[in-house]
Amino acid sequence: MPFVYRKKIKTDDATKHLASIVEHFPYPICMVDPKDYKIVFANNVASERFNIVKNDKYCRIFNCDYSLCEKKECPLNLCIKNNRCVTVESSCISNKKNLFYRICAFPLLNSRKEIVYIIVYILDITDHKKVLDDLKRSKEIFESVFNNALDAICLKDRNMRYTYINSAAEKLLGKPMSEVIGKKDSDIFPKDEAKQMEIMDKRVLEGEIIKEELATEINKKLSFFYIVKVPIKDSQNKVNNICCFAHDITKIKEIEMSLKRERDLARKYLDIAGTMIIVLSLDHRVVLINKKGCEILEYNEEEIVGENWFDLFVPDYVAKKIKKKFNRFIAGKENFKNCECLVITKSGKKKIISWNNILIKDESGRVEGVLCSGEDITLRKKSEEELKKRNKELERFNKLMVGRELKMIELKNEIKKLKQKIKEIELKNK
Repeated sequence: MPFVYRKKIKTDDATKHLASIVEHFPYPICMVDPKDYKIVFANNVASERFNIVKNDKYCRIFNCDYSLCEKKECPLNLCIKNNRCVTVESSCISNKKNLFYRICAFPLLNSRKEIVYIIVYILDITDHKKVLDDLKRSKEIFESVFNNALDAICLKDRNMRYTYINSAAEKLLGKPMSEVIGKKDSDIFPKDEAKQMEIMDKRVLEGEIIKEELATEINKKLSFFYIVKVPIKDSQNKVNNICCFAHDITKIKEIEMSLKRERDLARKYLDIAGTMIIVLSLDHRVVLINKKGCEILEYNEEEIVGENWFDLFVPDYVAKKIKKKFNRFIAGKENFKNCECLVITKSGKKKIISWNNILIKDESGRVEGVLCSGEDITLRKKSEEELKKRNKELERFNKLMVGRELKMIELKNEIKKLKQKIKEIELKNK
């Protein structure tokens, strides 16, 4: 129950009325004698919360000796010294728990404006303090992650002005945060790039998440970035900030461009080759074909790449057999490096191709595909067949001519013999 130190307080109607009002407050309130800091009155909440007893001292509650207090933050000292209301934050240990309070001390004056009592209002801010500490730790973690991130990160307000940038962004821009805050992209980047960024920001302010590649000139050097812009919404789901992440992909782009140049150069070499060159995947699909191959097959490259070679370009009656040999070649079970196979063109023509096949392997030796170089030998084969046919005819003709010659010789011999016999007869008759 609350108590009144009656030697210190006159029990007039005003005091009783004040005590009645204070008693019903849900927060700890007590009245302290400014001479010795003894608590002369405490409401029920204060008595229970701090286990206050008669003649207790305010300083005991907060584990401090305020009888000769030299601490400048002591609310009682400040209240007495300045003769006005003072608010401070303090702490104490209760039930082995560290509790935090906001203490408001205001003077109760007499007609001579002398401090008769100090009214102390105590608000428990332990939970509030915990929330603030958690927020502080979260902020420290956020700033640590934010500033140690390898990617440039920045924040903008609804007016698209920078409000924060991390260390990576400072390094990228070549400017400290103090020179960037409050500025727009038009103050930092070339006109065209700044306009492009503004368009992106406006889309983000509408709630869209942007993921795009952007090329811009920084420090007189063309740089490439993968940009991610995310809207930050408030409790009413309204976008009030923009968070931008910029990942520098300049080196990747340089490698890509270098690879593209090498690929284009290799493609030129392939296209000027006089033979068909194709690359087949392990599932028999065309990965690459050169210009000569397209000419032979009478298709555009787009019509060939991705198609199953044996299903579309090899006659059905030989496809199964060739496919089996191809699979065994991939598995290392059959030598299929050189062969002659039929192909079907777009117009339905059948052509004979002489193939040289090489397995494509990765660094570990695993087969990834087959490189095939093919020469159209259809005309050569046709010429060879014609030549064979003519050779046979010549052989037959030669045989006929040789036979005729032999018969002529035989006939001449017969005639010669007959002439000789005639001569012999004529001589006998003489």
